[in-house]
Amino acid sequence: MGKGIVDTLRNEFPIEDDWRPYEVHPDAPLKSVPLTDHFPDLDPREFFAGLDARGKALGVRFGTQTLLCNSRAALELGELARAEGLHHEYHAAVFRACFTECGDIGNIDVLLAAAGEAGLSREAARRVLADKTYTRTVIESTARGKEMGVRAAPTFFLEGFGSIRGAQPIETFRNALRGLADRGKGFRPLS
Repeated sequence: MGKGIVDTLRNEFPIEDDWRPYEVHPDAPLKSVPLTDHFPDLDPREFFAGLDARGKALGVRFGTQTLLCNSRAALELGELARAEGLHHEYHAAVFRACFTECGDIGNIDVLLAAAGEAGLSREAARRVLADKTYTRTVIESTARGKEMGVRAAPTFFLEGFGSIRGAQPIETFRNALRGLADRGKGFRPLS
């Protein structure tokens, strides 16, 4: 996937990130459906071309994903990856599978391939999904996110600032972080 916004900003500001699972569409059917079934006015080519143009500078590429995928299992495996110290690697692999390669992350085989790419044991991943080890974690984290006003993914919370929602230009984040530094919020940009 290349460097994402958080990785790029980490080189400029002393930040720590703590990713939490959030189901944007918990009502998505288990079998993926065309995006246009859920969003009839959406032109996936136009939408993802815009995201690709913004992400390209960061090495983040988007293909034209045409499916609304159920993300519950992907988020559950993300919690296994967190426990195994492979959280970032796993999410990069799932991102590539879903948004770059336009795969169906509601499909267990696609998820197991991403898990293996990230260094997770496929057997452990299967067991976690079968046992629903992290189902409650994902449900509770999603509920907490809703209480905090999350309605889109990604949503970033910056302590002392508030939230930044959706795929925003990197300058939006830089401006917020510079503003926090100017107000003496405990850090200065790295030089």
